[in-house]
Amino acid sequence: MSAVIADDPAREASPASGPREGSPAKLQHLLSGDLDTIALRALHKEPQRRYASVEQFAGDIRRHLNGLPVTARRDSWSYRAGKFAIRHKLGVAATALVLTAVIAGVVATVREARIAAANERNAEQRFNDVRKLANSLMFEIHDSIVDLPGATPARKLIVQRSLEYLDGLSQEAAGDVSLQRELANAYERIGLVQGDPSGSNLGDIAGASDSFAKALGIREKITGTKSVTNPADILALAESYRDMCALKARYLANVGAALDDCGKAVTKAEELYRNDAANRAVRTELAKAYESIGNVYGQGSTNGNAGDSFAALDNHRKALDLVAALAEADPRDLDLDAWQGSLSLQTADDLFEIGRVSQAVILYQQSTQTLESLANQSGKPSYRASLLLAYQRMGDMLLVKGRFEQALVYYRKQLALSEGLAAADPKSMTFRTNVTASRATYGHALWRSGQVTQGIAALQKGLADVAETKQRDSRSTGLEATLRLWIAGALERQGNSGTALPLYLLARNYFARICESDPRDVEDCLSLAGTQDRIARIHIRQGLMNEARGEYEKALSITGPLAAGDRPNLEAIYIAVNLYYGMGEVKRAARHPSCDWYAKSYAALRRIPEWLPITPNEFDSRDPKQIRARLSSCSSSADSGSR
Repeated sequence: MSAVIADDPAREASPASGPREGSPAKLQHLLSGDLDTIALRALHKEPQRRYASVEQFAGDIRRHLNGLPVTARRDSWSYRAGKFAIRHKLGVAATALVLTAVIAGVVATVREARIAAANERNAEQRFNDVRKLANSLMFEIHDSIVDLPGATPARKLIVQRSLEYLDGLSQEAAGDVSLQRELANAYERIGLVQGDPSGSNLGDIAGASDSFAKALGIREKITGTKSVTNPADILALAESYRDMCALKARYLANVGAALDDCGKAVTKAEELYRNDAANRAVRTELAKAYESIGNVYGQGSTNGNAGDSFAALDNHRKALDLVAALAEADPRDLDLDAWQGSLSLQTADDLFEIGRVSQAVILYQQSTQTLESLANQSGKPSYRASLLLAYQRMGDMLLVKGRFEQALVYYRKQLALSEGLAAADPKSMTFRTNVTASRATYGHALWRSGQVTQGIAALQKGLADVAETKQRDSRSTGLEATLRLWIAGALERQGNSGTALPLYLLARNYFARICESDPRDVEDCLSLAGTQDRIARIHIRQGLMNEARGEYEKALSITGPLAAGDRPNLEAIYIAVNLYYGMGEVKRAARHPSCDWYAKSYAALRRIPEWLPITPNEFDSRDPKQIRARLSSCSSSADSGSR
């Protein structure tokens, strides 16, 4: 049998043949699976479990050959899927590759998302850390050193770093309103360090203007957003308007624009006050707004102002009432006491400028005592700076009364205090300028008291200080003009009119430059008119009547409108008295009718409530005896006399 099988060609071709197909393992593999299952079912010993017919058997064989599931095998999802994969090898392979790529992509995406989420958390943490650092620098560290002597450069560095951080963050969160608020706060604070109109600063007026403008722009944008109705934003906007107002009036020779900005600050603060009068922050800002606009209307010294002392008095009194109420509610707050003292001083200025000299003197003395007490209790530079102004005002009040020796006592205190502040904080341009101003007032009082040489030396030192600082703004220009004016006055006192005249002309040109660029700066425009009166007097002594008349006519065009009305400018009246008298002198020297001019001079004189030998702007007043004597001479000689 075996030999027959071995010799059978058909058997030799069978897939079961060992020599042709290889190892038993391969034979086992070939006989396993569906074919093996079909054979086992066909040979099953239990008839009911065999194929019911040859057709079923043949059908399974065909299905096996076609790669389809066979009935002999138990059906399952994995079995059908396997068969499908065998029949569609290329499609399944391609699908498997795509699926593998998709799965890999999903895995990578999930991984990247997790990394991105982690990075976002880190970035958010960094954002919050930097933001927290910036605010800590700006509010905690900066505010802790603001009153330390010599802190101005450090304050600038701290706020500058804070601003740099917030600037960088603003690029990442342009729509973040809270961040924009912080950015505006930073711009405002660095603006104050650069050029605070009422405190220590570095004298960077252009930088301060730019910083204040940026803060204002951000705050206007925030409050212009309909979805934002936060009262704190309106309060901050009022503060920005107030900053711009003070800067324009003090340094930028733009009194008109300053009044506009202060008016906006007052309007915003009053609106908030009507809705929430009990709010301390609102009351504080409203008081500051009233104070600021009052200063622009009529603050004295070398600062530009609108020359409306009545309006200044109205606003300073409103501010004083608000601050007094705040101080009463918090009696331990020394800052409020100092603020009250400063406002009392400013109110005294206003009373003085409208001719209520006796009332002003009492208030000057009270505010000076208050500020001296506070400066002794605390070494804060702001208290000492307020006291500095009080000493100047006490000196000014005594000087215009002709009590020059007593004025010198206060001017010496002013100079010593200003030098101490500048030595403690040499980078502060405000303190350095205060030294120059103190030398000016001291030198002026010296030569008026008869110490002419010493007075000229002090004034010249002040002039050298101005040149050394190289600061060019309206305040420094006005201060330089005043120094030249007073040096010329001292030279004239020595009898050197020829030497004095060029200095008067320089001072006139400085004041004219300010007045032309800012006609609403009444303070400097009246200083121009007063200087023109001094120049005309020298021309008369030199016999240059045409030149004298020209100066008088220009000066009268300034003073005429200001001296008229129910609420006239007192300084304008004083100068008008001098100018009318001077025009009478010119006419008299030319043997023209002059009585009308002397009569105008006398009529203006009678409008002065309490006459002083020195005008509020510290020019020489025309002696009433001279005016009456000229009028008497006119009546007796019918304008025929000679000068």
